[in-house]
Amino acid sequence: MFLRSALVVSLTTLISRFFGYIRDVILAAQLGAGIYNDIFIIIFRIPNFFRTIFGEGAFSASFIPLYSGILETEGKREAQKFTSGIQGFLLTALMIFCGLIFIFMPELIKFTAPGLKGIGNINLAVSLSRVSIWYLALISFVAFYGGILNSRGKYFAFAAAPVLLNLVLIFFALKGNSQVEKLHWLSYGIVVAGVAELIWMIFFLYKEGCLVRFTKLKLSEDIRTMARRIVPGIIGSGVAQINVLVDTVIASFIPSALSYLYYADRINQLPLALIGTTMGIVMLPMLAKAFKRGDIGEGIRLQNQAISFLLFISIPASFALFILAFELVEVLFERDAFTSLATNETAKALMAFSLGLPAYSLVKIFVANYHAGGDTKTPVKIAFICVISNALLSIILLQNLKHVGIALASSISAWINISLLWLLLNKNGKFKLVSGMSSKIFKYIVSAIIMTISIYLLKRFTVNLKSYVSLIILITLGGLIYLLSVIITKATSLQEIKGYLKR
Repeated sequence: MFLRSALVVSLTTLISRFFGYIRDVILAAQLGAGIYNDIFIIIFRIPNFFRTIFGEGAFSASFIPLYSGILETEGKREAQKFTSGIQGFLLTALMIFCGLIFIFMPELIKFTAPGLKGIGNINLAVSLSRVSIWYLALISFVAFYGGILNSRGKYFAFAAAPVLLNLVLIFFALKGNSQVEKLHWLSYGIVVAGVAELIWMIFFLYKEGCLVRFTKLKLSEDIRTMARRIVPGIIGSGVAQINVLVDTVIASFIPSALSYLYYADRINQLPLALIGTTMGIVMLPMLAKAFKRGDIGEGIRLQNQAISFLLFISIPASFALFILAFELVEVLFERDAFTSLATNETAKALMAFSLGLPAYSLVKIFVANYHAGGDTKTPVKIAFICVISNALLSIILLQNLKHVGIALASSISAWINISLLWLLLNKNGKFKLVSGMSSKIFKYIVSAIIMTISIYLLKRFTVNLKSYVSLIILITLGGLIYLLSVIITKATSLQEIKGYLKR
């Protein structure tokens, strides 16, 4: 059931990422990797920056375990009362918050992107961000409704919502004649996309018979419990976003660095979204229900199952992104305004990001464990340590590696994060690796190294082919070599792989 649900989310996410790729190709071709694309990144990043507080971050981490527990022990009627109460408080908080951000947008832009030059560019970023900030209110309700459906075992609707975002942005990206006009269209497109996603989620809530109604604001005991949990969660989400802020501030001083890092991260995010984020989405309500029953053993079993499947994919994906970084960026983005120089610089950043891919993925699993058990404080403390390490490493590595140093610092910080999360869970008895898991992970790494060496050697035989043909061949052969290697080393078997798919 667990892996089947994860597969539904993964396949839906893959479709979304496909349209997201088309969106990025169009944006790269029309805006290039210069100042106008940097401005788009700023206006799109600001609502998404705060989204981790009101959307899939602190809010969901506090809401889903409570809602899942109420569903498990008190039934659907009480769960419905809880969501109705939460909805009013969420709407009030969002209207106040978005209004304040709208008013203080000039200061926010100067703070988050101090390297943005020219009063015209700054004013443009401010005016467009004042439009896009309302996407935050819309997407926060999308995440709220998604949490309700996910807790009921209905994962498709929320996973598919980003498809609408990408389709709408593709449409609006083709509007306008000049790059400035295109930015204006895109800012409105972001909000229209949020409306489309919200309507989509409301339809599925209605279909499942769990449409949330507005009621008078009333502080029930469950809402008080959520309020107590959400405060450290907000701090934790804020701390996590400081990493993004640090990267943005530093990168804004380096010409085109925001664009290089953005496109590199977009490629790196594909396997992360397909496996890491998917596992986190599916695992949180399942773990919450297991912990509510007091079944720690079931929680540990679920996590080991997820980790085995996750590392089976993320380890070779990390190696493949590293060895094929240039080829991937060239095929995906190099056209029109996206030059060969942009390809080289983006590929370097992708190589650095790829080193942290398994860690980025594992974080989703272990944080879900803490949140499912009602502990939102420990991840916050660990996040503070990671923010400091990321900032220091970015400053140190920036001197010689420029924007690549920022990406490398993020990867190193991710490994520090997962190490601390893992150690504390182990210490508290909330997690342990089952027998044979360490050996299996080692064999995954060995198989990935064999795959990487094979791809490196195969490159010389594909140099005269068209770049996209060469890339397809290298990915296909590399994947087959990896699968053959894990079977030969007995890291897994055909039966186990089939079992993953059946489950």
